[in-house]
Amino acid sequence: MKHFEGFLILVSYFTRIPIGRTIEYSDEKYERGIHMFPLLGVLIAMVMLFAAVFLSHFFGGMVRGALIFLVYVALTGAIHIDGFADSVDGFFSGRSRERTLEIMSDPHIGTFGVLGVALLALVYSGVFADFASHKTALMALFPYVGRTAAYFCASIFEYAKPSGMGKVFVDAASACIAALHIALLAVVGTVLSVVSGIKILQFAIPVAAAFAAATASAWVSNRKIGGLTGDSMGMIIEFSQMVYLLTFVAAR
Repeated sequence: MKHFEGFLILVSYFTRIPIGRTIEYSDEKYERGIHMFPLLGVLIAMVMLFAAVFLSHFFGGMVRGALIFLVYVALTGAIHIDGFADSVDGFFSGRSRERTLEIMSDPHIGTFGVLGVALLALVYSGVFADFASHKTALMALFPYVGRTAAYFCASIFEYAKPSGMGKVFVDAASACIAALHIALLAVVGTVLSVVSGIKILQFAIPVAAAFAAATASAWVSNRKIGGLTGDSMGMIIEFSQMVYLLTFVAAR
């Protein structure tokens, strides 16, 4: 029961879906919920799939792509996009570890952050505009892939600061559970590939590219600030999702 309550806490914290707010928070519930973080990506993917199919009946091209991106922003509250922007600002500043952490904690967005978010929005919108009916289900898995990759990185890297909710997340992440989630992702992707009549490699290659991008992002964070933070976890999620989608389109 505490695992389910923990999952609802994740839903209420990392999305704008109005459930889970009545669950009383505790560190124990949150830690248990963390182990189901990749499954939060499944929930988001289902909403994105519905949005993509629905909007495709009324809009096409970049208009459809932009609207699908807006659904993603509204659904997630842009929480990871904010972390992506803060990380880009900090890591591209070329400052010391302490100053980089200060920049990442600053609520104001800088030039590099603006450029990063603009690029992210452009890529997402462009790829969403290219949604094809027989591939939509697999493309819509991008939140699942991104959150599985982020959980994997959290399980192998340390947290960069002495405290914070991100530290609870990183400390609780388990390499064994990460392996289970990766295996589950492989099964889901294989089934959807077979059902969609797509070669399994057309799914496997984008997933591998996404995990490579996530690991590279985590390595940069570790090199720049000595580990991960909540912001760099957002960067890992958004960058790996973007790479997954771009590679998926390129591999068609």
